[in-house]
Amino acid sequence: MAQKTKRVVLRCYAYAGKNNEQEGWYAACIDLGIVTWRPTLQEAKKSLNDAMIGYVQSVNNLIREGKDTEHLIPRRAPFWPYYFGYYVARVINFVPNLNHALRSISFKQSVDVNLNAVTV
Repeated sequence: MAQKTKRVVLRCYAYAGKNNEQEGWYAACIDLGIVTWRPTLQEAKKSLNDAMIGYVQSVNNLIREGKDTEHLIPRRAPFWPYYFGYYVARVINFVPNLNHALRSISFKQSVDVNLNAVTV
């Protein structure tokens, strides 16, 4: 039997920050509670995308094994600092040149999700 999948759009944001005293970018998905850090914005976004795909594939594997996956997709991040940071980045995106000055952006990322894994 073929699995039904759906392309799901997830809310993400990125912000500049240090990791072990090295300048770089954090990228976070507030719908899956995943955060990555890399030296450049593009690397951080790619790393987040890879982590989200890996997470969704792991959940899909659990479904195939008959395991309980309720509340794994979405797996909401804590309000502070993740939801707060996302909505601050969303506001910053609407002000010309402010996102560049504050080094924070919001974006959407899509992944294919097994419909059996999604809870409402």
